[in-house]
Amino acid sequence: MFSLFFDNNEKQGKRPDFLDEAWTYYKKRINKPEPANLDFDLMLVDEESGKQVGAEIKELDDFWGSLPPRGRLGRQCMDIALKCDYGYLSILGSLSELIESIPPYYKTDEGNIIEKPEERMTLDENMVYAVLGDIKSLGVLPVFLSRNPIDSFRLLINYMIHDVISDPPITLCSKPRKNMHAINVLCNLPGIGWERAEAILEQYGSVSEFLQEAQVCLDSGNLGPLENLKINGRRFGKSAHKMFQVDGIWGLA
Repeated sequence: MFSLFFDNNEKQGKRPDFLDEAWTYYKKRINKPEPANLDFDLMLVDEESGKQVGAEIKELDDFWGSLPPRGRLGRQCMDIALKCDYGYLSILGSLSELIESIPPYYKTDEGNIIEKPEERMTLDENMVYAVLGDIKSLGVLPVFLSRNPIDSFRLLINYMIHDVISDPPITLCSKPRKNMHAINVLCNLPGIGWERAEAILEQYGSVSEFLQEAQVCLDSGNLGPLENLKINGRRFGKSAHKMFQVDGIWGLA
């Protein structure tokens, strides 16, 4: 049996009604959707295995409004990668529609227009592919669904169920690897590849433990513990300083 949760912030909107209607196709396998304090839109939990699948759902204009410098898309996808076993960014529309809908300006999540040109990103088709590639590198799979929200919820729920009962899951396009999601998250830091990510996880056990230690090091100005991390007997050394010099698309600095 599965449990399905949606973000508390959506309770007053139309999405819970769409979700309920989509749920009727799966009610023999899934408990009735319930609101919860989530940092993204939807989460499916397998009650037997404990596996979790998260999803952030974006309509076309919502997608553009969620991009940097002031949007939350990067943080939402990072939250899915950190808290769930598998994840989706579900875009309601096709790839061609997304590209055609590139706006002449950006709006924040609150709907305010960003007036300063220097705060806007220059968008073209290649930038769209780059953004989607960055999302996938976190272990969150972008999928394009119908603009009909009920049909989209039905298909998305089907994907989410398939992820927790199949091997390999839909979201992993290559052979599953231990700590795949945690490794993908760490590989978004400058200078971190697979080997270094695995060395970090071997020493700290999880991304959150590593980031807590890193925050202590940064606050104190002493990066010694990070410099002393080893891969094949070699210290990270000064390359540890590069890991948090991030001012990219996700704004992780």
